[in-house]
Amino acid sequence: MAGGEWRPQLQRGYRGADHIQQALSGGERNAVLRYLALKYLLPGYDIDGDGLTTAQDTSSSIDPLNPDVNGDGLLNGIDAALGFSLTDLYLNGDGYTNAQNIGMGIDPFTTYTPPGTPSSDPSDHTPPTITLITPTDAVLVP
Repeated sequence: MAGGEWRPQLQRGYRGADHIQQALSGGERNAVLRYLALKYLLPGYDIDGDGLTTAQDTSSSIDPLNPDVNGDGLLNGIDAALGFSLTDLYLNGDGYTNAQNIGMGIDPFTTYTPPGTPSSDPSDHTPPTITLITPTDAVLVP
């Protein structure tokens, strides 16, 4: 095409630029992004919605498709922001999950001992006190 502008050859049935350049809806765009993120594990995308990108999930050796790897009721991103373990359900070893500690107003970084908890001293042989609450007519069997 000497001296002229190049124009693509149009195929039979061409319906115009509006048809070809139709934009995706927000839902369609999100579906495409999710598909690509899952297929190629896009590092900057948060596939599971936990607040951590795929790159952060994989660098922490956790499943990028599981938003709560340790099952403590907190999203992985919240665990990370609070400094909790992403894999350990019981940060302080007190038998309560991190989420339960927070719900009780207890710092999960410190060990909580509920009132009436027996001593963990191996030389203590004091029998525990058992109080029957329900049923009211229950009888303790020796």
